[in-house]
Amino acid sequence: MICPCGSEQPYEFCCGAIIAGNKPASTAEELMRSRYTAYSLTNIDYIISSMRENAAKYFDPISAKKWAQSVKWVDLKILKTKQGQSDDNIGWVEFKARYKENGKMQLIQELSEFRKIDSKWYYMDGKRL
Repeated sequence: MICPCGSEQPYEFCCGAIIAGNKPASTAEELMRSRYTAYSLTNIDYIISSMRENAAKYFDPISAKKWAQSVKWVDLKILKTKQGQSDDNIGWVEFKARYKENGKMQLIQELSEFRKIDSKWYYMDGKRL
């Protein structure tokens, strides 16, 4: 299976390895891609494990799972990144994710904030654009 994140790489060597815990996300963008992939596969446990602070505080796993199961994910486009490289401790990723809900194309555009805590990237918060 090709990874849903749009990398055109095999899932098991891309986001699959990160989601399974076989390799850490080395950049904020890699974590962003793995989170998109986890939503597309309805892996809410991974979503929970990949967030901290405001993102975790306000996250409702039951609603998130229901919603993720009800939509068909179409694609992810990374628009830009700021910092978030392997030697950074903070980074931002702006992305667009398209999905179909009730037969209608929908779009999420967000500027996401990521931080590295104890050498591991986490999603901290996002601002819808």
